[in-house]
Amino acid sequence: MNITSCMKDDFTITDIETMGKNIISDVTNIPGSVATLHEKIIAESKYIFPVDEYFEGDSTTVHAAAGGVVSEIGNNSDIGKYIVIRHGNEAETIYGNLKEVNCTLNKNVKQGETIGLYERNPEKNFIYSLNYFD
Repeated sequence: MNITSCMKDDFTITDIETMGKNIISDVTNIPGSVATLHEKIIAESKYIFPVDEYFEGDSTTVHAAAGGVVSEIGNNSDIGKYIVIRHGNEAETIYGNLKEVNCTLNKNVKQGETIGLYERNPEKNFIYSLNYFD
């Protein structure tokens, strides 16, 4: 129902009471929606970007975006040398196309801790992915 239709219709007291209850119901749900959005913003702010995007020179250190456990280290044709860090039951971060890996499997790492080295390469950009679990 829009404002124009409200202006044209004749409403009974019951209609107005029903509209009032619907408005109260909608307004009551707003705090839950805001809380959910706030939780998402806080969660995302827990993760730092793992490299200096504007680094000079040929290479830069790669840092853990947040504290967690190194759950996988490998090398494949898609993302080269890579590291996966699991951040509890919330998320995991993936760091790829690394020149060096400076951590070990199952190691606890802290946010900002050096975990690898990325060397500038026009054919292979640094890969970083933050994946939330459902």
